[in-house]
Amino acid sequence: MTTTAVKTPAVGPILAVDLGKYKCVACVYHAADDYTVQALDTSTAEVERLIRRTRPAVVVIEACCLAGWVHDRCREWGVKCKVANTGAEAWKDKHAKRKADRDDALRLAQLEALGQSPEVVVPAKPVREWRARAGLVGPGRFFGGRPARRPLRHPGNGSPPAPE
Repeated sequence: MTTTAVKTPAVGPILAVDLGKYKCVACVYHAADDYTVQALDTSTAEVERLIRRTRPAVVVIEACCLAGWVHDRCREWGVKCKVANTGAEAWKDKHAKRKADRDDALRLAQLEALGQSPEVVVPAKPVREWRARAGLVGPGRFFGGRPARRPLRHPGNGSPPAPE
């Protein structure tokens, strides 16, 4: 996974979207005390409507299985899109009392406004499709990550042999 940290903050509103399977939480961020957060359905029409209405300078999303189609649509619509690496040090929330989608969307926007959002390169659509067919990307896996290791099973009863 290639990660780059961009140091120039965006000029204009930042649209940070925390993607979910059925619902998304979007944060339109203008300044530290000027932002709005809203929930919407995870669909192309809803995301496009939100982007057309807010006209952001940049769209920031988390690296996940849904990031590919959002990134592709933003490119089609002529909007700059960044995919944030949530495994980076900036995302370590050791002292957070709660973790909610609303907080994640706001944090995405704040890190982008400060120029501290570590970016992940999204592969082209044919590469993503090939990786999905090859089983390299799926639930519990990252873009370009290694397949998850499965525990070894003893051929007899399905459990590992007892240590001697």
